[in-house]
Amino acid sequence: MSSPPSAFELLHPGIQRWIYREEWRELRDAQAAAIEAILPGGLDVLIAAPTAAGKTEAAFLPLLTRILATERVGVRALYIGPLKALINDQFGRLEGLCEELEIPVHRWHGDVPASAKERLRKEPSGVLLITPESLEALFIRYGSLIPRLFEGVEAVVVDEAHAFIGSERGAQLQSLLHRIEGALGRRVDRIGLSATLGEPRIAAEFLRPGGGEGVRLIESQSGSGQMRALVVGVEDPSGEDDSAPIALRQVAQHLYVRMRDSSNLVFANSRNRVEALADLLVREGNEKGVPDAFGAHHGSLSKEFRQDVEARLKEDRPFTAVCTSTLEMGIDIGAMKAIGQVGVPPSVASLRQRVGRSGRRTGEHPTIWMYALEQKVDPNSHPFDRLRVGLFQECAMLELMADRWCEPPRDTALHLSTLIQQCLSVVAERGGIDPMALYRLLCGKGPFGRVDRPTFVALLRRLHEKKLLVQSDDGTLLPGEVGERMVNHYSFYSAFATPEEYRLIHNGRPLGTLPIDFPVLPEGYLIFGGRRWRVKEIDEAARVIMVDRAATGKAPVFGNDGPFGTHPEIRQRMRRLYEDDRMPAYLDQNAKRLFSEGREEYARLRLDRDRTMQEGDGTLLFLWGGDYAAATLAMLLRSESGFDSDGDGFALEIPRALPGSVVKALRNLAAQETWPSPLELAKSVPIKAAEKHDAFLSEELLAQDYASRIVDIEGARRVIESLV
Repeated sequence: MSSPPSAFELLHPGIQRWIYREEWRELRDAQAAAIEAILPGGLDVLIAAPTAAGKTEAAFLPLLTRILATERVGVRALYIGPLKALINDQFGRLEGLCEELEIPVHRWHGDVPASAKERLRKEPSGVLLITPESLEALFIRYGSLIPRLFEGVEAVVVDEAHAFIGSERGAQLQSLLHRIEGALGRRVDRIGLSATLGEPRIAAEFLRPGGGEGVRLIESQSGSGQMRALVVGVEDPSGEDDSAPIALRQVAQHLYVRMRDSSNLVFANSRNRVEALADLLVREGNEKGVPDAFGAHHGSLSKEFRQDVEARLKEDRPFTAVCTSTLEMGIDIGAMKAIGQVGVPPSVASLRQRVGRSGRRTGEHPTIWMYALEQKVDPNSHPFDRLRVGLFQECAMLELMADRWCEPPRDTALHLSTLIQQCLSVVAERGGIDPMALYRLLCGKGPFGRVDRPTFVALLRRLHEKKLLVQSDDGTLLPGEVGERMVNHYSFYSAFATPEEYRLIHNGRPLGTLPIDFPVLPEGYLIFGGRRWRVKEIDEAARVIMVDRAATGKAPVFGNDGPFGTHPEIRQRMRRLYEDDRMPAYLDQNAKRLFSEGREEYARLRLDRDRTMQEGDGTLLFLWGGDYAAATLAMLLRSESGFDSDGDGFALEIPRALPGSVVKALRNLAAQETWPSPLELAKSVPIKAAEKHDAFLSEELLAQDYASRIVDIEGARRVIESLV
C-alpha cells in the first residue's frame, strides 16, 4: 500500500516549482499543517506562529492550490490587513508567486489609483488585499456589486488577527465578514493569522462568532529557541519626570554604542520620548562621525517621512529607527539585529511581537535591550518609586514572555459605537432595511450577539432622535439627514477614534491636554507633569477637567507608563519577584542594585504580609491585580463608602482614609450579599464616552456600553477576597 502524499505533494505543481526556486529546504510545521487543513475547504483555520515563521505562505499555498483547481468568476481570495503598509508588503510578497501562476493580485486602499480600482470592479479576479475601512467603503459605495465581486471567493484571510480582537475595529471586521456571507448567501472559509495568542478559544470565537468551537487551531512550535535579553537600569538623579534629558541621555549613550554598526528598532512608547531620544542619537552620531544612522518613526510624521525611514531599514547599511508601535506589526523592514524597549511595554503580547522583529538571520537570536527608567530616591520619595515598580514590571513581563505566556484578549464590550456605524452602513448599502431584518443580520447570531432586542430597539430610537435614521410609512429604515451626511464623508469608514483629549485647568491656567482612556471621577486624582492633582470638576461638554494641587504627598515619578488594562498575571509575577531570593541573570549591574533596593523596600514595608500601609493622611492598598478589577473596586469604594482613590491594579492610593477604615470598608463589601450592578457603577462615572460614535448614545446606553468595556465585578470580588 502506498503512503499518503506529503503536504508538499498536495500543492499545485506550479507552487512546488516556486518553492524549489526559493530554495526552501522544507515546509515549516505550521505550513504543513495548514495545507492539510485548508486544502479540502469547508473549515475555518486559525494559524498562530511567531513573526517571520511563514504564516502568509501557510495560508496562501493551499488557498492558491484550491483556486487553481476550479474555474470561477470574481475575486477568489480576500486578504484583510490592519495597515496599508502591511498590504503593500504582502502585495509584493504574493505578486511574484501569483504572477507565475497567472493569478492576478490587487490592492485596494486609499493610496491605490482610482483606475486600478475601476478595473477590478469591471473584471473582478484573483486575490484582493484590502483594509477593513476600504472594505466598508466598498459596501457603502458599491453595495449592489458585492455579490458579483465576491461570487467566487474561496476564503477570507485575516492577518494580525490579535490586533483586532476586542476593539471597535475588530467588531467592524466581524460585521463585514458576516455581511459578505449574507450578500453571497453562503458560508465563506475564514483563515486567521496571528503571532500572539493569549487565549486561542477567544481568538477562535472572534474569527467565527457563535462557532469558535469549530475553528481548527494550528500552533507553530518554532521560535522557542534561545533569546538574548538584558535589562539596563537607568537612574535619573534630577528627580524630574521621564522626559528629563539626563535619563534619556544615559539610554542614548548605551544604545549608540550597541546599535551604531547594525540595523535595529527602539520602541519608546510615546511620540515625545521617540523624538527626544532620536534627537539625542542623531546628535551623538553626528558628533562621532556616524551621520544618518538613526531616525524617528511615529504616526504623526508624514507618509513620505515614514516610508523613507522604512526604506533605510531595508538597506544594507546600518540604521536604527526609534519608534512608537508603528513598526510593531508585520511590515517587512528587513532583518533587525536587536530591539530596544525604553520603559514598560504596553503588554506581553506587544513585547513578544517586538522581540520577534529581531534575530532572523542565520546564526542570530532574538535580542532585546530593555531600559528601566527609575528615579534617584530618598526617604521622602513616594513608596512606589522606592519599590522600583517599573523595573519589576519589566522583569515580570520579560519572564512571562520567556514562558510563552501572553495576555488573553478582553472581548466583553457591546461595541455600540460600531453598531451605530454598521446600522448606517447596511441601510446605505441596501437603500433601506426592515428593523427586524437589521437586528437579525447584525445581532441575534451575528457579530453583535451580546446586544439584546430591547437594547437594539432603544438604540434605533436614539438614532431616530438624532436624525441618523428615519422610518418610512411601511416601517423601512432609511438614512436620516445627519446619517446621510455622515455616511457620505470619507471619515465614516473607520470605526475607531483616538482617545478624547481633555484640557486640564488649574486656577484658570491651562496645564496641557490629557487623553482620557481610563476612569476619572470627581474628587479623584490624576498624575500629570510628574505631579499629583485632585479632580475638582469635570465639564464633559467642554472637555475640561478642573484640578487642584493634591496635598497627599509626592507623585511617583517613573513606574508603569503603559496603557490602562494591565493583566493580573503580570502583577502576580511581580509579587513573586519581590519575594523570591533569586537575582535575575538578565539584569546589568545597575539594574541589580535597583532591583535589590526594591526588594529591600518591599521587605521593610512588610508587603509579604500587609496589603495596606499609611501614606500621609491616606492609605496605599496593594492589590496585585488587573486594572479593570482595580477600576471597579475604586467605583465600589466610592459608591459604598465614599472613598476616593487613584491607581491601578498594582495599588490604589486612598487619601484622607486611614488603613483601619479602608479595611473595614473592604470587609463590609465582602459581607454584602448584593453589590451595585455594573450599570449602576458605570452611571457614577462622569467621563464614559471613549469611542467614535458614543456622542449619539443616550446616557443609559452609554452606561451599558461602558459597563461592558470596563466594569469587572468578578475580578473586583476576587481582589477583595484576597484582601480580607
